[in-house]
Amino acid sequence: AATKGNTITVNGTMTVSSGITVLADKFELGFIIAAAGIANIDGTLNMTTNGPGGIFTNNGRVNLGSSAFIGGNGSFVLGNNATLAIASAAGIMATGTTGNIRTSTRTFNANANYIYNGTVAQSTGDALPATFSGSLTIDNPTTVTLAAARTLSSGNLNLLSGQFVTGSLLTLGNSVSAANVSINRRGGSMSGAPQSSNWYNIVYNGASKITGPEITGTGMRSVTLNLDPSNDLTLDANRTIPGTLTLTQGDLITGSFALTLSNASGAAVSGGSSSSYI
Repeated sequence: AATKGNTITVNGTMTVSSGITVLADKFELGFIIAAAGIANIDGTLNMTTNGPGGIFTNNGRVNLGSSAFIGGNGSFVLGNNATLAIASAAGIMATGTTGNIRTSTRTFNANANYIYNGTVAQSTGDALPATFSGSLTIDNPTTVTLAAARTLSSGNLNLLSGQFVTGSLLTLGNSVSAANVSINRRGGSMSGAPQSSNWYNIVYNGASKITGPEITGTGMRSVTLNLDPSNDLTLDANRTIPGTLTLTQGDLITGSFALTLSNASGAAVSGGSSSSYI
């Protein structure tokens, strides 16, 4: 049994099952999910400010179910390079009693990895940092809506499933001379174009798909095709690639549309062959 006031460090896997409430506040416990640790929380975990405990620190990965939450009058800290998987419809909120994190004090690191993987429509919530790096992953078969203007200054935007509803609220990158952000589109899509002229790249992988708003941003630079075998990328309109088109695997179907390659500082095409265009 845990001693009152202790902090428990999790190097393996910690599980709080659905319907279970862990009264960490009763024993004034703190938790540290180590870099190699994983916490799967589908129930409720209550923290407290009393005694030396009361802080839940995630330095590894925490997976939160749709109705799960870490609450109480203690603190939650998302550490540098840690991962938070969010399934609540409300996402993560800075205050209040909705979303997966409901402690009195909440710290969300700007250099962390955020995953939205609910099964019903989600909002990101207002606690997603205004400017952040690391990665943002959308893996919800319905929709995830960006709650307010946000900037992913470096790292990866991973579109795995569902639609990421951004409108004109998402800015990518931090430079007009280097692409520090990559959109990795495997199975999902976006509803709005990335904002600003800061550079970003796109990698298309997985099954066949049609280009969308992700390729229309002013700062879009280079495109890589790395699709599953026998799959294609089809243009949705006339498109221009100002950087390099890299053909690793898969065919590019232009159809009745024109593809303009306009790299003035290097190779316009890397890999592939004449048969890679249809």
